[in-house]
Amino acid sequence: TAAITKKNLSDKQIASYLYETCCNFAKIQDDYGRTTLHLAASCGRLDLCLWLAIVAGADINAKDWESGYTALQRSIFYGNIDVAVRMIEVGADIALVDKEDFTPLQLVTLQRLPEVKIPHELFTQLYVWGSNLNFTLGIGTDDSKKYPDLLDYFKRNGVSVKQVCTDEYHSVFVSITGHVWVCGHGQGGRLGIYKEKPLLIPTHLAISNEECVMAATALNHTLLLLSNGSVLVFGANQHHQLGVTPYMEACLSPRHVNLNGARNAGPITGICAAKYHSVFFNENVLLVCGLNGGQLGCKSDSPFITVPQQISIKDKLPLKIKSVATSIGSIVYALSNGDIFVIQRFQIKKIASRLLGIEKISAFGGHLSIDILNEVGEDLKILILNKKGTIIFWEESVPHLMKGTFGLKRTIVISDVHLNECSILCTTVDGEALQGTIKDKEPLLKSQDDSRKRHSGGYPKDEKVKGHEKLGKCLILAKRIPYIHRAMAITSDPKGKNFAVIQAHPNNSIEIYPDRSTSDMTENLKYLFLEATEDDAVHDVVFNINGTRIAAHRYVLAVNGFPFKMLYNNRNKNREMEIYINDADLVIFKEFLMFLYTGHCQLLNTGPCSFRLTAQDEDPLQLLSALAKKYNITTLLNILQTLRYENGHIISTTYSNCPKIFKMQRNLFPEFHDVELKPDNGQIIKAHKCILSARLPYFNSMFLRGWSETNKAQIIHLQTTSLIAEAFLDFLYTDDIPDYISCDDIDNIVRLLILSDQLLMNHLKEACEILLAKSISLKNCVSILQVSIVYNTIKLKEPVLRFIVSNLNAVLESRILESLDDKTLSELSEYYKRYSRCCDNRIITPYSNAPSDEEILAACKSVSASADTFFILPEGIKDACFHKCNKLQTPNAKKKNTIKRLSFQESEFIEETIVQVVPEINKECIQKHNPDILNDNVQFFDDSDFPSLSDNQVSSHNNNKHSTIRLSTRRGSGETRRIFPPTLSQKQRKKEKKSLVSEEIVVTPPKTQFKGWAKIPPPVECSEITSFENKKTEPNLFEIITNEQKEKDNWRKMKSKPFHLTQIEDSAMDDLISFYNANNIFDERITVERVLPSNIAQPVWIPGHKKKAYEEF
Repeated sequence: TAAITKKNLSDKQIASYLYETCCNFAKIQDDYGRTTLHLAASCGRLDLCLWLAIVAGADINAKDWESGYTALQRSIFYGNIDVAVRMIEVGADIALVDKEDFTPLQLVTLQRLPEVKIPHELFTQLYVWGSNLNFTLGIGTDDSKKYPDLLDYFKRNGVSVKQVCTDEYHSVFVSITGHVWVCGHGQGGRLGIYKEKPLLIPTHLAISNEECVMAATALNHTLLLLSNGSVLVFGANQHHQLGVTPYMEACLSPRHVNLNGARNAGPITGICAAKYHSVFFNENVLLVCGLNGGQLGCKSDSPFITVPQQISIKDKLPLKIKSVATSIGSIVYALSNGDIFVIQRFQIKKIASRLLGIEKISAFGGHLSIDILNEVGEDLKILILNKKGTIIFWEESVPHLMKGTFGLKRTIVISDVHLNECSILCTTVDGEALQGTIKDKEPLLKSQDDSRKRHSGGYPKDEKVKGHEKLGKCLILAKRIPYIHRAMAITSDPKGKNFAVIQAHPNNSIEIYPDRSTSDMTENLKYLFLEATEDDAVHDVVFNINGTRIAAHRYVLAVNGFPFKMLYNNRNKNREMEIYINDADLVIFKEFLMFLYTGHCQLLNTGPCSFRLTAQDEDPLQLLSALAKKYNITTLLNILQTLRYENGHIISTTYSNCPKIFKMQRNLFPEFHDVELKPDNGQIIKAHKCILSARLPYFNSMFLRGWSETNKAQIIHLQTTSLIAEAFLDFLYTDDIPDYISCDDIDNIVRLLILSDQLLMNHLKEACEILLAKSISLKNCVSILQVSIVYNTIKLKEPVLRFIVSNLNAVLESRILESLDDKTLSELSEYYKRYSRCCDNRIITPYSNAPSDEEILAACKSVSASADTFFILPEGIKDACFHKCNKLQTPNAKKKNTIKRLSFQESEFIEETIVQVVPEINKECIQKHNPDILNDNVQFFDDSDFPSLSDNQVSSHNNNKHSTIRLSTRRGSGETRRIFPPTLSQKQRKKEKKSLVSEEIVVTPPKTQFKGWAKIPPPVECSEITSFENKKTEPNLFEIITNEQKEKDNWRKMKSKPFHLTQIEDSAMDDLISFYNANNIFDERITVERVLPSNIAQPVWIPGHKKKAYEEF
C-alpha cells in the first residue's frame, strides 16, 4: 500500500503494480487496518479508487482500525471532494459512523469554513414537512412531504422568518421585519382575515403599524404580541380564551386585549396559548384568561376567567419570571433563581430548585378538572434547555428531573427544543436537527442520593447543574433529520404530524458579491456623436450652421430635451432632415450637442477655458446659456447657473465634473424607430439604429461596414426568445437588466448571458454574472457552476465555488455534484483545500518503505499486454456507477473479492465485451430469444451484400461476420433490413460462452467499421399480420405469470432510471443522427430510437388510495 503515496506516478501505473505484485491487493490491510482503497482516497487518486471499488471488488464501506474511517470519510478528512462524490456515487454509505460517532456529513460540518456561522440576526429560510392535511405547511396543496423542503413562497418574496407557530388547523409565520403571514383552515376566525375561508399558501395579515414580536397559536385561536407591548387576538372564544370585552363567540379579525391587570407591571413581553386558555407575562406579572380546568390556579365560583387576571407565582421574594410555557392542562414558569413551578389541578407545585441558566421550557399534556370537562388529558411532560445546551426532562409519572443523554461518544450541544405528543425535537449548535424519544429513565431517588453523598463525599458532576439540584438520567434515542444543516429553531404541531425548521440562509457565507465595472454608456454616446458623418447609414438629421454640416441622431436629441417638433416631419418620416441654425457659434453649438449626448461638455469643466471665440470678450457660458434657453434645456440651464466666466477661467463651487448617465427608454418616440429585430418566435421588435450602433460593436459594424442589414427594409434575426431579446435591448438603452428578468428564474438570466457572450456585450455579461451570483441556491448551484465554466465568467465562478464549499454537507447529501465532470470536481477540491484551514496540515507524504519508481515501472511493463484493458471500466460497470451500485448497497449481497489472473485469450475476450462485439448469428439463437421474428419468409445473407461506407475499409475475418435477415412479402420485394441479436442477461451470456467453447468456436473482434444503414422492407399488409398472429399458440398459466413478473421488473427498471442517463442517451442519439446526416438524406430512411423493453407493466390506479403510491410496481 505504500506505493499509493508516490506522487510522481499515475493511477494506472500504481494499479499495474498492485495487480502484478499481489493477488489479494483489494483486501489487504496494513498495521492500522487501512486498505488500498483507504490510502487511495486519502491521496486523492480518483481513478484508482474507482478501479479498486468497481473492478477489483474492494469493500467500499470497510473501516480502518485507527479511527474507524471508511474510504469516504478519509477522502473528506483530507479534502478530496472529487473522490468523496464518486465514492457516494458508487455506493458508499453516508450513514456509517467512526469511533467518535461522526458520520461523513458531520465530518464536513466540523470542517466548515470559519466564515460559515449560524447567527440569528441574518437572513433565514423555512423548511417544512409533514402530513399537511389542513394546509398547515403552506405549499399550495394538501400533498404531504416526507422530507424537509424549502417553502418557496418566502424564498420568492425575499422574506426571512424568525418564528413559526403551527397547530392542527393553521400556522402563523413572523418575519424579521415584524410582518405576519397565516395559512390553513380559517373556521372560527383563527386566521384573522375577516373570513373563514382556507388559505393554501401563506397570506399576509394586515395588523397595526406596530411590528409583531411574537406569535402563539392554539387549536382555535391565535395571539400576536406587538412591539409596544399590546396583544392582538382572533379566533374562537367559546371558553373566553381571547379575553376580549364585550364577549363575542368568535373574532374574525385581530382585536386588542384589555391588559389593565398588568398596567403597573410594565408592558407584556411574552405570550402563550393552549386549547382552552391564554397566558400573557413579563418579568413581573403572569396573566391568564379562559377556561379554568385546574391549569389557571385556585378554584373560583365561575369556571371562566373572562378577562386577563394576575395569578400568584407562589414566591414572595422579589424574583423575576424568566421563561413560561403552557400546555392543554398546565402552565410552567421559571424564576430568575432557577426555581420551576407547575400550575395544574388547581395547585402550584415546585419541581426544581436553583436550576440556573434556563434558556427555554417546553410542555405537553396535563390533566383538566373532570367536573368541568370530559377531557381528561395525558401525563404532563416538561422539557428544559439550559445555556450549556443540556436537556433536562421531567414527567408526571416519574416526578424527578433527569438529564438527557444521547448515548454517543461525542458531545451534542443543543440550541433549541420542542416537545410534542410523539417525540422530542431539537437543534444543535452545529445546525443539525434531531428527532428522538425518551428511553431508559433512571431517576435519582432519595435513598440513592443519600448513599452516593455518604460514600463519595458529594455528587458527581454530571448530576449537578450549577446548583444543588440532583439529576437522574434518561436516554434520548435520536436520529438526524435529513437535509437540515443550518438549523436555528424547530417546531411542530402538538400531535407531531407537521414540522417546520428555520435555517440560516446558505448565502450568508458569501460576504462580498462582485461589483460591476464603470458604465461605458456615456463614452459610447460620445463616440457616436464624434464619429457621425453624412455618409453613414445611422444618422437621420443634419444641422447646418452657417454652411457647416453636422450629422446627428434624432432619437438621442429628443430623449434629452431637444424640441420634438423640430426633429419630426410628418410628411417625410423616413427622409433625412436638415435643420438650419444661423444664430449660433459653431464651437458653442458642438458643445451644446455634446451635452445632449453625454450630459457633459468641456465648457462645464472648471479651470482655464481653452475655447477661442470670434470675439475675445465674449462669454462662452452666456452663449451656451442662450442656446439652452432657446431650446428649453432646463438641465443645462440649472448647471450654468452655478458657473461663471472670469478672465478666461470657469469658476464653480457646487457643480461636479462627473457627467450624468442618461437612461433612455426603448418605447419613447416610436416615430424614430428605424430597425426591426425578429427573435425565434417571430415577434417583431422595433428599436433605434443609433443606440444599437453606439452600444455594441456588432451592430456598429453591421450598419457602418456595408452589411446586408444596412438596408432599412432588412430585418435582423436574433437567435433567442422575444423575452430575452427585449431584455437585451432594454439593457442597451438603460444599462440595467430590466425587472421582469427575475432572480427566481435563472434560465432567463442564463439565456441573456449566452446572448451577451455571442454578441460580445461584456457589460451585459458582467451584469448577468452578478445577478446569477445573487441567485445561487442549493438547487441551482451546480448548474450555475457549469455555466461559469462553459462561458468563462470570472466574477461568477468565485461566488459559486464559495457557496458550494460553505454548504458542502447539504450539497453532498443532495448528491447534485455527481453531474459534474472529474475536471470540475478536481477544481472544486483544490478550492476547498485552499480555503479550509483544516486541510492545511493534512498532507500524506510518500512513505519511506515505498517501492522505488523503477520497481513500479518494471511491474507495469510485465502487464503491458493487458494494461490497456484491465484498468478500463467496462460500460456495464460504468452504468453501475450511475445506478448507485445496488450490489454494494445491499448488506446481505455476496461479493466475490477474489481476482482471477487472466490469460491473453481471456483478455481478448474481455476486450471483445468492452467494444460490444456481436457474435455470429444463427437461427437457433434468434429462435430462442425472439421466436416471433423468424417465419417462412426469412432468409439470411452476409455483410458483403452491403456497400462499404469508406474506401479504407479493413478486411474483416471470415469467421466472424454480422448476419442479416431478409424479409420477403407476397409482393416479392427483395428489400432487406439488418437484425442484431437481443441483449442477453449475464446468465445467458455465460451459457452462450460455454456453448461456444464446447463447439470450439473462436470469437475474435471484427476490424470492420460499423455499417449503420440497411434496406427498409415495405409495410406489411393487415391480412398478413392477422394470419401471422393466428399462428401463435395459446400461452399456458406459467407463461402468463412469468410474463407478468417480467413486465413488473421492466417497469421498476424504467422507473429507477436516473434523469442524467436519459440525457446521455439523448445526446448519443443526436450524435448518431448528425454522424449519418440522417436529416439531409432522402433516398433512404435512417432512424435512431431508444429501445425499450418489449413488455412493460402499466401503472394501475387503485380507487380510494389518493395519497398512497401503488407499491406492487
